[in-house]
Amino acid sequence: MAHADKAETCRAKGSGPGSYDHITTGLSVRHIVGHPAFKGFSQLMLPREHDSGNLDTPIRNVHKLMTYHGHVDPEVVVGALNDMIDEVNDGKTIFYDFYTEQQK
Repeated sequence: MAHADKAETCRAKGSGPGSYDHITTGLSVRHIVGHPAFKGFSQLMLPREHDSGNLDTPIRNVHKLMTYHGHVDPEVVVGALNDMIDEVNDGKTIFYDFYTEQQK
């Protein structure tokens, strides 16, 4: 069953200056990579770098992209991502760039 992307977002928590929406398991990996809360480092959050063929994978099937992990629960993944979004909405830094240009 197809999910409408716009129907799958929900308002995030947080009392800070940000107002980024949460994601759900009905959205695709593309929504993680393109989420404004993760701007500048989203490509580092996924196990397969620069693999645009996986961007349309629904988050509910993200386990298929994480072949080295035995159990990936999409609800746990989304919960962790939404916690990060809440942190950004509260004005907190969630990523510290310590990678060299060669590692990026």
